[in-house]
Amino acid sequence: MVKKAVLGMIVAMSVIVLSACGINSQKPTLPAQSQTEENSGAVENDTRPYFAVYLRGDYSEELYEKQQKQKDIPFYVTIDSEKALKEAVEKYNLVIEAESIKPQYKDKFFQNYKMLIVFPEQGSSGVTFAVNNIEIKDRSVSIEIEQTIPEVMTMDMINRGILIAMSNHFLGNIQDYQIKVLKNQLQADVYNKNDLRIEDLQLGSIKVRMKPEELDQVMKAQPKEAVREFEGYVEKRIYQEGVEVKITEGEVSHISVTTKEYQTPRGLKVGDSVERLKELYGEPSQIQDNIYSFDLSNEYFLFHAEVKDGKIVRLQVNQSC
Repeated sequence: MVKKAVLGMIVAMSVIVLSACGINSQKPTLPAQSQTEENSGAVENDTRPYFAVYLRGDYSEELYEKQQKQKDIPFYVTIDSEKALKEAVEKYNLVIEAESIKPQYKDKFFQNYKMLIVFPEQGSSGVTFAVNNIEIKDRSVSIEIEQTIPEVMTMDMINRGILIAMSNHFLGNIQDYQIKVLKNQLQADVYNKNDLRIEDLQLGSIKVRMKPEELDQVMKAQPKEAVREFEGYVEKRIYQEGVEVKITEGEVSHISVTTKEYQTPRGLKVGDSVERLKELYGEPSQIQDNIYSFDLSNEYFLFHAEVKDGKIVRLQVNQSC
């Protein structure tokens, strides 16, 4: 249910050597190293040629403007001291996902490593990035990053960062980095016919991400009841008995019906059997309190059917978990 792309993030690192000695001519091609929260940290005597730690933070308008100015080149920050790392983390409101390792990045660590924080892009938390491989050769460093894009995005906006540390033993003395990006075309995986698609996030003529004015046109009426929830952040509209629509930030974010008039695009409706549900959508990802939920990218439950006595009594779709 995902699309995968390898952003051949060819990090054409042009280097300015600060000493008379050249870079070690025996630098090898470095195999990708499996990273987990347990092994992705650093200690002062760490001897790995490189490692990557993943960061996340709040969406940054300032960073977005920088990214737009150089769309084909990822924005990055060079980190060469404990102070520089702290400043970058605070400036971009970042959280190191393996939080327990952060105290180990002391000044002594930077005597042996140079670091980059690379920001591939900002956007939905459903999009993920992972470093597949780093190759150091002929005064250049190639960083291969895998980007995973779900079929349907969640609507939250976050800032993704990758903290990459590379050993001075393999790089020499680096003062300046110039990064070039090569993006390969997105390749879609083969989809199972039951996989949840964006087209499924619809009941009757009501679709998620529909604008409020479009919703009024589709319903051919103003709502009978409109209630503000979560300190006004969400508006709940009831147009008729059994039809509830929620609007978040100017878009339909939640649709719930208990009437058979509002079918799914695959033809499922209230009153149908569990067997019919499974025939059209496959096995549910989760069953809890008589609610059958179907996920997106093994993470986000966006389509739900409430069941009583083997029959569907309510259908619900939403644009994020």
